[in-house]
Amino acid sequence: MNFFLIPLIFAWSFNVQADARQVFIGTNYSSYLLFQDEDDPKGKWQWGLQMGISNIIPNLGLKASGTVISYMAPPEVGPYEYKYTPLVLTFNYNLLPFLKTGSVQLNLETGFGLFLWQGLFNGEVIMLPTGEKMDEKDLGFVGGLELVLKPINNLGISANLSYQYLTSSNIYKYGYFDKDEKFFVNGFGLKLFLP
Repeated sequence: MNFFLIPLIFAWSFNVQADARQVFIGTNYSSYLLFQDEDDPKGKWQWGLQMGISNIIPNLGLKASGTVISYMAPPEVGPYEYKYTPLVLTFNYNLLPFLKTGSVQLNLETGFGLFLWQGLFNGEVIMLPTGEKMDEKDLGFVGGLELVLKPINNLGISANLSYQYLTSSNIYKYGYFDKDEKFFVNGFGLKLFLP
């Protein structure tokens, strides 16, 4: 109950302009839980960058975000490292347009991403027996929620939760058991809104 009540009280305590088009830049700190093939999920906290435009039209915004994350393979596999660079573009729909305040927003995020990833051994890209490198560019889909609180018109504090699906399966290159990969992402961040 308090999860919903506190942001609503917060929204009316400040006079932040609603429906104003603003460009923003910011940073976020998120947990990236990777589900890869049949292995146990691997988790990693990582800083990332974000930028976008809020209220391109009332209650609709656009956000681009990216980060670089590395995961070590299980010890029984060997000293391998997987490096991911998810570059994500989402449309943000304000689910609380009836509040008529810019101090609190709950955004539904949906979009797509370009997911760059590499397999590394001692810092070098792995060369497969076929002569191909383990260096890929895959597309994916993103869906999630973002809560944004703005104590003043130019500063936002956000909490996010999203699911990112990578269409990374390539059975011709990595074998029959290769599957698409998924990220479950949650975290928080700061946004600086430019006038």
